[in-house]
Amino acid sequence: MTFKKILFAAVLAAAMAISASADKPNLVFGVLSDTHIENTPNGSDVLIDALQWFDKQKVDAVVFSGDMTDKTMILELECFAKAWHSVFKDGKRSDGEPVAHMLITGNHDDEGAIYASSKLRDLTPKTIQRLANGKTSADKVRQSISNIVAKAERAVVENIAKEKAEPVLKMLSAFNESVYKAGTNISQIAALAPEAATIKATADKAFKEAAFVDKFKTEWPRLFGEEYSSFFHKNIKGYDFIGANWDFIGWIGKAEGIEEYIVSRKLPADKPFFYIQHPHPRGTCHGNKVWGQDNGSTTSVLVKYPNAVAFSGHSHSSIHDENTIWQGEFTSIGCGSLSPSGKSRQGLLVSVFDKTIEVRRIDFYNHQDLAPKWVFPATYAKGDVRPYSFDVRSSQSKPPAFAENAKVTLQLANPKALNSGKACDITLTFPHANDGNSGGILANYTIVVEVEDENGTKALLTKVTPPNNFFWARSHWGETQTFTLAAKELPVNKKFQIAVYPCSAFSKGEAIKTTPITF
Repeated sequence: MTFKKILFAAVLAAAMAISASADKPNLVFGVLSDTHIENTPNGSDVLIDALQWFDKQKVDAVVFSGDMTDKTMILELECFAKAWHSVFKDGKRSDGEPVAHMLITGNHDDEGAIYASSKLRDLTPKTIQRLANGKTSADKVRQSISNIVAKAERAVVENIAKEKAEPVLKMLSAFNESVYKAGTNISQIAALAPEAATIKATADKAFKEAAFVDKFKTEWPRLFGEEYSSFFHKNIKGYDFIGANWDFIGWIGKAEGIEEYIVSRKLPADKPFFYIQHPHPRGTCHGNKVWGQDNGSTTSVLVKYPNAVAFSGHSHSSIHDENTIWQGEFTSIGCGSLSPSGKSRQGLLVSVFDKTIEVRRIDFYNHQDLAPKWVFPATYAKGDVRPYSFDVRSSQSKPPAFAENAKVTLQLANPKALNSGKACDITLTFPHANDGNSGGILANYTIVVEVEDENGTKALLTKVTPPNNFFWARSHWGETQTFTLAAKELPVNKKFQIAVYPCSAFSKGEAIKTTPITF
């Protein structure tokens, strides 16, 4: 790509950011992925919080790009629907204006019953016999089996309706009681092992019956007021949305029939349209090596539509990273994860203007913008320069950099290890680097153990680590970063130093280094 084109892309991006902020958007919608709702007392709290935030932004729609539920259970889907309707009652915002939902299924919404069954993976004759092998005290055996039963009971209660769960719970209770009645008779406990297989088979059958994967035609209309189909097409305020559910993509990653479906929709050529699926279109957002890509069939279709903007999840990759947005023949954006547990509570807010599209990255854990927004043209002609192409940003981005006086300090687990011939763990502490520009946002630190030989400096070990709390807005990272290198990774009887390089998705900055040491 020529320098003139790169410069043009940079100027264009800046101009768009200014113009977009001055206009009123034609359409505003939220985007979430991988909510993994469970039927627990607080299982939908994080989702409700995000929906309430979207309500305050006066969204016209909310997109979900898959894995709405964790285990495909009807009870989980009911929790999801209840959360939606609690915020957007009768499909309306709190101000009375309509809000639409675009719901896409992922693998956890299609085959998740296996994840429920996995909670009972230790309830097997083999496990019971292994525990009751005479090498462990009866008290420990009973306690271990009791823990297995308790875990199974929780899974049954959370995922199966009460009347259907009752027989399985009775079997589990009776089994646990028999184990305790056996007292110190280990052989008697071992003899109960075959019962575990019967209970697990009964539970697995109940899980399968409690899943909605074979009940889309009844459960989807009941809970969301619309028919379920493998593909859907909705028009919201003049803009088209097309979704492809997991049942037509699956682990093979081939979106069967998507090209014919898009053609049949007769989409306008002078407007963007928004495409949603669970796996990332191969070779687009998050790069070529990210887990969770399809087989490339979607990419091969969308390259024919320069105004397509694709949203996808599945990988749970943080949207703080600048390679979350990819532009080539079309635009592809990762959605992160709104996990009900852990630190990853992320989503997008998309505003569509006449000439531009603005995408904000939201940290729902702290209710802040996660990183600077992306702004790009709403429509493209073939050959147009795209400001968020990997090539443009690789060429023009300035890498992150440490402050001029920044230092990396080290702490030895054993201060006496120096020159002892025996290594110990080393903990590094260093300040966070400053972001670069034009895609140069800090993404990770590359930590290199360097040794000197007759040929110069040699990298003996390389580690890559993201900043602390990378899933949160930067103001919540803290002032410093720590990282520990294990003794077994470090050289002995050789002088070495440790270099820390600040890296963006597209470039590497200058390192700060420890003083040389020798074990």
